[in-house]
Amino acid sequence: MRRVIIFVLACFPILSYSAQTLNELRDRNPQLCQDIKKEDGNSGIWECLTRLQADSEAQLKTRLKEVRAELKEIGYEPYQKAFEKDQLAWEAYKKTRCEYLTAGTLKDSVAFDLHGAMCNASENYRRIDTLKNEPPFS
Repeated sequence: MRRVIIFVLACFPILSYSAQTLNELRDRNPQLCQDIKKEDGNSGIWECLTRLQADSEAQLKTRLKEVRAELKEIGYEPYQKAFEKDQLAWEAYKKTRCEYLTAGTLKDSVAFDLHGAMCNASENYRRIDTLKNEPPFS
């Protein structure tokens, strides 16, 4: 029993941060998780995060394709190269950021997987927001 209490106290900051971020992600796309109830517990949280991560990846992939097509249509190679360089830098940032946010958790734990999925979804949605008005001259 003592171990359980220590575990809960140790995880409380992580789990409370997770709930806040999960709510923010869910608010961004409420229909993805509307069928998941609080009673579903951890499996419901995991299902919602899985859906949000997949949605963010699909939206980002679509937006990247659109930006690349617009840049190709413009036909100015320095813009295309600069965009690809920027995208690679963002991917490196996302990897580093998510490694940082999951650094305090065991790699084979549920908490690690949850934080990783949440970080990926959050960063993907942020990137989508950044790319909304790009290229800036279109």
